[in-house]
Amino acid sequence: MGVQQCVEVAVKLVCLKKNLSKNKFIMSSRSICASTEGIISIKKALKQKGWAKTYLADVVQCSRTTIHNLMNGKRIEADCFFEICSRLHLDPNEIAESTSNENLSIDEIVVKLREIVHPTIIQKCSTMKVLDMSHPIELTGDNGIYTNVNILEKITAKQRLEIEEILNLFLVEEINDNVRSMDRT
Repeated sequence: MGVQQCVEVAVKLVCLKKNLSKNKFIMSSRSICASTEGIISIKKALKQKGWAKTYLADVVQCSRTTIHNLMNGKRIEADCFFEICSRLHLDPNEIAESTSNENLSIDEIVVKLREIVHPTIIQKCSTMKVLDMSHPIELTGDNGIYTNVNILEKITAKQRLEIEEILNLFLVEEINDNVRSMDRT
């Protein structure tokens, strides 16, 4: 093993040790993406070493597509990511995109997702095409075909009556009918 290879292995071990102690987010996932600042650092390191992306792919023994994905901010396998960082003498913690969502509660994540998805849902689901009409109809809003509905916890109409109450109602109706028939005569 040459001096260059020993230095590379040492740098890789130092980087891995820092990952275990500093940022658990890198070791917790099988794939990692580089931040925009990390991509800039990778490009600077490549330029300083005089390496092309294809040469880096050969040195790291990964595909050129993997290097291309990394440089475009897409996720790549963690092993390749660490190898690239060690070959370029970069700290993976500074290159990787941080995932701050791990500390959020499920309610906070749901709120964030709703904020992200809401405009798309409104755009795709707020109108309906109707046959023989030249333009779609709004489903909600001032010109919408749906309206807001208040839902009651307890139904006030159509409540069940006891048998005695039903009999009393029939008796009252019968009495009223008899009274009306007497008034007519």
